[in-house]
Amino acid sequence: MTVTRSWLNEFIPLSALSDQQIAQTFVRIGHEIASVRKIAFDDRIVVGKIVGVKKHESAEKLSVCEVDVGDRTLTIVCGARNVEAGRFVPVATIGAKLPDGDVITEAKIRGVKSFGMICSSKELGLGALNDGILHLDNSIGALEAGAKLNDYPALADTVFEAELTANRGDCSSVYGLARELCAALETPLLSERKTRNESARGIGRILNLTSDREATASVLINALENRGLELPLTTRLRLEFSGVYFNKRIDALISYATLTTGVLFRAYDLTKLGSGAPRAELRLVRQNGLNLLIDAVTERKIETIGIEADPQFAATDISPLIAIEAFFAPPEELSKRAYELKLSGDALFNRAFKGSEPDLARGTRFLDELLSRVSHTFFYSQSLSYAPNIRARTIAIDSREVSGALGRTIAKNQTASILKRLGASVQANGDQHSFLVTPPAWRHDLTNEADLIEEVMRISGIDAIESKPLLTNAKRSVSVGWRRFRLERSLANRAAASGFNESLHFVFCDQKTAKKFGFKQIPSNLNIANPIASNLNALRPTLLINLAEAAAKNRAKGRSSVRLFEIGDIYDENRVQSREIAFIFSGEKEAAFIGNRGKTANIDLFSFASLIAGATLDFSLKERDFEYLQSGQSAKIVANGEEIGEIGKLNLRLVKHLDLSEATFTARINLDKISERVFSAKTFSRLQPVERDLSVVVDKKLRFGEIKEAIASLKITDLKRIAAIDVYDDGTLGEKHSLTLRLVIHPFEKTLSEERLAAITDLVLTKLNAEFGAVLR
Repeated sequence: MTVTRSWLNEFIPLSALSDQQIAQTFVRIGHEIASVRKIAFDDRIVVGKIVGVKKHESAEKLSVCEVDVGDRTLTIVCGARNVEAGRFVPVATIGAKLPDGDVITEAKIRGVKSFGMICSSKELGLGALNDGILHLDNSIGALEAGAKLNDYPALADTVFEAELTANRGDCSSVYGLARELCAALETPLLSERKTRNESARGIGRILNLTSDREATASVLINALENRGLELPLTTRLRLEFSGVYFNKRIDALISYATLTTGVLFRAYDLTKLGSGAPRAELRLVRQNGLNLLIDAVTERKIETIGIEADPQFAATDISPLIAIEAFFAPPEELSKRAYELKLSGDALFNRAFKGSEPDLARGTRFLDELLSRVSHTFFYSQSLSYAPNIRARTIAIDSREVSGALGRTIAKNQTASILKRLGASVQANGDQHSFLVTPPAWRHDLTNEADLIEEVMRISGIDAIESKPLLTNAKRSVSVGWRRFRLERSLANRAAASGFNESLHFVFCDQKTAKKFGFKQIPSNLNIANPIASNLNALRPTLLINLAEAAAKNRAKGRSSVRLFEIGDIYDENRVQSREIAFIFSGEKEAAFIGNRGKTANIDLFSFASLIAGATLDFSLKERDFEYLQSGQSAKIVANGEEIGEIGKLNLRLVKHLDLSEATFTARINLDKISERVFSAKTFSRLQPVERDLSVVVDKKLRFGEIKEAIASLKITDLKRIAAIDVYDDGTLGEKHSLTLRLVIHPFEKTLSEERLAAITDLVLTKLNAEFGAVLR
């Protein structure tokens, strides 16, 4: 938001404040000032009055002007086409230095001596206000030949560039910023001027307005007879500073009124409304959550309030009858409906949805006064208006909460005073500490007690808060999110150390491939409506789908061994999200090197399971078949008595579909079912462990897990580990085979005797014989 010192001075007296003090006050109350630019002129640049003009005898495009500069009349040669006798213009006399550094000297132009220069707005550093030389007018003050340009505050002004936060639409006007300064400086706003050229005829002769009770927008409409519009220099200059460009004078004037007051305006040509009837009929209606202004005669939509207007009804500089509409639309409702309906809006939409000034009468009075001063217009008496009945919101605030938030004591009456200066209504609440606050209508961002406390802090001054050490009984804590992140990174590091490469994919996959894996599909009503690609048209039920496709691409590029893993989100058939780590190993277990004499072997299930255990946690396997894995080569992963994942060899159907090695193994573990490893120091035995191997004949269908569970049920204190180390079958045992078990016995208190070792061995053999009919081989 751009504002100048003289512009602000129309609403608040600033003579006692320097430019720096104004900028510091804005910053103190939370409005960052990006830049402060002081416009100043050389004292030898003065007001001149052209008293005579004649064509140069030797140049058609040059004029020889006689210019009164107060104490003398200067002859100046000028090439501008808009040189006119009687005009007041800026004149740089001999010795004057222009903003670009050029110094004016006496010159002889085509044989005629010139004693100065009549300046354009660009040459004065004021921007491109017009073509040719700058014409001065009384909007900058009473013009007197010879007066220094520096003596006119509207020209020798200070330009402030304020950076406003998005929720402070109430400050996007000069009046809004002046209102903030008044609150900070405890100064009342200056009273407004009220002048209006008004005809004796009432507006009802040419215009009527009806409205639905459901409408939520406010409108106020005036009508005027246009007998010529003028655009004063001050208005053009301030619009230039604000970066507002225009083609029509009527647009420039209402834009200036909006920048000044914050009220939004539109101008309509009344002769374009209706169907030739002497009186235009307007209707304000509410449709689809939006407020519309309708031509009641032709049923054509004129405007969607706050969003856009039909340009065919817009007034021009020569429109004989003009309707000036001031409007306000609730910003929360406006932005929500515009987003839902994907409406972009016109130039005023950005202001409307941030929150414009709701006091339409004040803005209209300013525009009326402006038009009365600078143009030959006459207003019809009275106005047409509609305003919905809006219940003001009331917020309870406790002075103790204010003091606690600010870290210093703020008296209740001081809090109330600040809120009143901001325009709020304050009422007692029957409590010595609390009261009720009704925020002003223009503060759409104040919705709760925290907002009010922030306002008190802002106006009382953030710099007034005393610095104090933070006193707290803080406890060391680690969030659940951080623990999960640390667990996942730990798993990723261990997987990388085991030779796996980390992959990263979208959370989408190919639905056809997901079906081939056999996972349940998401119902069509929950599926992705607009996928980013045809092969990414479903939420992945497992990481294995994308990992298998990535492994296939690596195999296609000649990789004989592919090891990949990924950690990420997956979704079940109800789109319930969970998280898993998945692995895939395809091809050779190790590369050819001297240690294996160049004879490589493919990965097998037990080698793969050992790698996964090293990368994750200790687990056991429970045989189970899965559609995407080979029967007899798949199992559930079990840890701490709970099934946490799946492991196995990819079935031949998928191997052929993906063109992978037949030796392709996968594993997936549900991360929601495992926690970070917690290591704690444990007392260990200083005695030597003892190993005893037992070879027993058992049924081939008997699983090692059952044998292990049976031995563990004996609860032998010194028996620390049970492992299967060999299987032997020479065909003579029929439906049975020889299984070699290794018992690791580690005493804690004293070395085991041979008798104790024999007793442990006998216990194990007896249990296996009783449970499974096992006999010593």
